[in-house]
Amino acid sequence: MGCAASSNAATTEDAVPKAVPAVLPELTTRSLAVCTTLDTLEKELDEMQATLNRADEALATEAPPIALRSTLASLHGSATALLATRLDALHTADLTSGRDEARAKRKALVAAAERVIERAEAQIREGPRPKRYELQLARSSES
Repeated sequence: MGCAASSNAATTEDAVPKAVPAVLPELTTRSLAVCTTLDTLEKELDEMQATLNRADEALATEAPPIALRSTLASLHGSATALLATRLDALHTADLTSGRDEARAKRKALVAAAERVIERAEAQIREGPRPKRYELQLARSSES
């Protein structure tokens, strides 16, 4: 268990357990808790990125599902909440061990969360729109 910063990219290499170094630095209970929280947040962001990848595939089809828009809106809200209430609330300054690693990982996760939010917003703009929205657009352009 470590707080090493990650690229936040899901690859087949990530699925293979990495060898544990012979000597692990001792982490305080507080540092270990922060590292565990960061690992959990990283997994959540990875799942969000996987959902966005599936949404990209759906948007590339001729008729993406209408429900995709609400799925993306929900994901956007979840990513925003994760960033605002969980990542931003995580303090690393008071850690006595693993502080630099935790700070670097937190910074990488904040950047990853911001990318997820931006991607979700872009996909919502590109995504399918309900017919009533298309009718409103048509009426407003006729005026």
